[in-house]
Amino acid sequence: MESISSIILSLTFLAILWYAWETRGLKIQIIRQTELSLRPLVLIDWISPGKYVLKNIGNGPALDIQIDEISLIDELAIKYSFKRIDLLETKEQRDLEILIGGRTAIIMELGAIMPHSAGKDFDYFIKYADLNGMRYESNGKVGKVGAIFLGTRRIY
Repeated sequence: MESISSIILSLTFLAILWYAWETRGLKIQIIRQTELSLRPLVLIDWISPGKYVLKNIGNGPALDIQIDEISLIDELAIKYSFKRIDLLETKEQRDLEILIGGRTAIIMELGAIMPHSAGKDFDYFIKYADLNGMRYESNGKVGKVGAIFLGTRRIY
């Protein structure tokens, strides 16, 4: 009788361990789904000559958006820079303000990244955060191809 009780207790213990392991997996999936439901996805899109926009096509707002400078000619230190944006709501798009030497670039100065006149493509990198403070980086190309989104990753 004691051996049967020991076997039943051992089987009950194993069942509880298995249940705890499965519950842990479920918790991880719920956390992941919550993160995905709040995750922004920011990219650059080409609309028309002289006009690029910044879009958030993700499920949550993007905060503290910073776009790395694009160097046109390294030897001459010619660069396009971008104004920092505090907030880009879900499904929102804004005209991308491109700067040269701290001032807004005019259309004639944007030939290097306009599809009809660009000689090559330039990589872009956008860093931003979600509501939980998780940081992300999107990257793509602008120039001859217009604008192409290549991917995003979480950064720490």
